[in-house]
Amino acid sequence: MSAYESDSSSDDEDLQGRGKPPTVHSYGHWNSRKAVDFTGKNAGTMLRSSTYSVGIGENRRVVSHNYLCWQAKSLFEKLEKGLLAKQDRKHVSVDGRDYVTKMMGSKYEQVPFHPDLQPFFDYFLAGVKTLGSLESFELANVQLPNFLVGKLIPVFESRSNHHEFYGNMTALSLSNTGLLADELASIATFLQNNETLESLVLSHNNIESNETAASLARAVKKHPTIRHLDVGDCKLGGGEVGLLSKFLFSCKDLDDLSIGHASFGSEGLKLVAKFLGKKINIAQFALVSVPIDKECKKVLSKSLAVRNKSSHPLIGLCLRSNEMDLPAVIRGNKNGLTLLDNLSSLELSNNRLPVAGAKVLAKVLRANPALTTLNLSGNRLTNKGARELLAALKDDSATLNHLDISNNWITNSAAPTIVEMLKVNNTLRSLDLSGNSGITATIPGRYEYVSGRWQRSENGDGGRRTIIREALFDTTSLDTIVQSNHTCSVHISGNDNKETYEETIAKINALDSEPLKIRYKVVLAITEVNQDLYDFDKFDNLPIELMPNLFELIGQRIGYAGFGQGVAKKMRKYSKKTSLNRVYQIVSSHQDAPLLFTRGSGAVSKVRKSKKKCKSKGKRKSRGGESDDEDWKPSDRKMKVCR
Repeated sequence: MSAYESDSSSDDEDLQGRGKPPTVHSYGHWNSRKAVDFTGKNAGTMLRSSTYSVGIGENRRVVSHNYLCWQAKSLFEKLEKGLLAKQDRKHVSVDGRDYVTKMMGSKYEQVPFHPDLQPFFDYFLAGVKTLGSLESFELANVQLPNFLVGKLIPVFESRSNHHEFYGNMTALSLSNTGLLADELASIATFLQNNETLESLVLSHNNIESNETAASLARAVKKHPTIRHLDVGDCKLGGGEVGLLSKFLFSCKDLDDLSIGHASFGSEGLKLVAKFLGKKINIAQFALVSVPIDKECKKVLSKSLAVRNKSSHPLIGLCLRSNEMDLPAVIRGNKNGLTLLDNLSSLELSNNRLPVAGAKVLAKVLRANPALTTLNLSGNRLTNKGARELLAALKDDSATLNHLDISNNWITNSAAPTIVEMLKVNNTLRSLDLSGNSGITATIPGRYEYVSGRWQRSENGDGGRRTIIREALFDTTSLDTIVQSNHTCSVHISGNDNKETYEETIAKINALDSEPLKIRYKVVLAITEVNQDLYDFDKFDNLPIELMPNLFELIGQRIGYAGFGQGVAKKMRKYSKKTSLNRVYQIVSSHQDAPLLFTRGSGAVSKVRKSKKKCKSKGKRKSRGGESDDEDWKPSDRKMKVCR
């Protein structure tokens, strides 16, 4: 079924008359695309060039040829499929980062636009028009064609303002989509006439027009229901202090505000700090991409201290990409530790975190029990800093649920510290270690000169394997499996490569039921990881009544016959690899195995070769009343009992 269709429509043409969906372009189609046809932030970086000679002798000439890298070709194919994919009828979401990060890496931010993508955007637009009860719309990190937003606005208008049929649209996100001035102006006009929107995200779009920025500020101020606004990495005019002051004033009644741009300067930053110290309702605040110097650090720290003592303290703070040495606004003294004691979420990503700063943040973790989420991604955090920080999570009083230390300088040397923390911590629910290139699955073996020749030793376990095998999935014995950490989902590479089972264990630990987690891990261990667990000596203390349950575990495999739904990537039909030969070997080697086939006081015979003589029983005595079987006669039937 094609995207957005109702169940009664066909694959070729839906009921709304949109026609057939366009055919996804093949991998080789993009070989002939010209560089000038691509528009967007990452268009140039996805190109490669080659130089070669043509002709012989005097006719020889050098020719240069530009072409797309192979990752970009796959990227456009994935985007086309994403635009054709079936969407929820209430929530539409297409995020280019899901494609560009996997194919190109984290440094790429946006999928460029090419005219060949036009039919797919047309089909996507036609599908959105058929959704009658649209509540949220997200189209992010994709360079949009110029026509799209202008045609989407009427759809948004018809899905809001308490429409009797269409319902209410409450969330709109157009982050990093290359919106033009007229498109931003039409969004501001839409917001002025809207009455139902609660969340608006326009981050990474330059609102260069002062008139458009002022219009957006007026719409936000007068809007009756909007509570969340994200204009982070938006220029907001020419960075004028007067315009920024008006914009901030219009946002004082919001619950969540994200703002910031490199054009703000020190004067703009001081204005933001002054705004935070006033009596406003904002509970979660993000300041992004604004360089914070020493003078501004002090001003911001004082404003946060005043805000913490107010009747509406911050519960969420984000200081991202501010070019500062952490902890920056958080001081290591007593006053500094209590500065943010109301925070439940703190993000300080893409800055710099030296060892001294890590020590201060460790004190913050111990002093602030309300803090449950901490993001320190991209802060050049080293092994020494990681050890200082993770030491705070070994305490019994630790309350942190989510820790992000991805894209730092952490290596395999920090793995033992991480393992020690995970063994004693029972509050952490997620730990992100992705992007730390020094944490590997294996350590290459060393070359040694033995018996007159160089020989390479076997690869050792790297930090990735060590963390999984020693903290989350220790298959040494059944007891170590049970005693492993079942609460924290650790993300390092995001896959099961090199027999780490990282992705599978992360999904298991994300489940709600701890007995189910242990069951999945035991099944995974005895069927794929450690076959020595089949030895029945491991089950000497297991009551004989539980043996059938043990056989059930051995007969299961995650991902087969419906077992492991939500853990395995895809479910498979029953596999013959779950052989009963292993069960037979275990049962036959166990001293009490014959007792499993015992029934009552005697044993069940295998084959009945001949009928045994049966003793006749006397006539059945009548118990009165009518019989259920009218043909039955006591004198003609006799009960037979075999011994």
